[in-house]
Amino acid sequence: MSAMLPDADEVPVAHPADAGSANDRVLLIEPAGPRRDSFAQALRSEGFLTEAVGTAEIALELVRAWHPRLVLLDVSLLTDGSLEVCKQICEMADGPTVLLAS
Repeated sequence: MSAMLPDADEVPVAHPADAGSANDRVLLIEPAGPRRDSFAQALRSEGFLTEAVGTAEIALELVRAWHPRLVLLDVSLLTDGSLEVCKQICEMADGPTVLLAS
């Protein structure tokens, strides 16, 4: 049985070729450290406008102001205190929110 893939129009994807547009904005929500730094650098080297923050609360403000096309969220930030904020981020984001786990 082959997997059904969605049409390209149904999958929001950030395209580095659209430099300066909202399509290339990526918000990385990850605790400060080498993993966040290297991940953010990798995204930037591919041409994505990338903001990296360490808390869900700061990320929520950035989602409101910056409207990223993709949100990458480290699941380690999903504590009882930040779970509601993370839900708000998912609801407000202009594109998908991807949960990262190490």
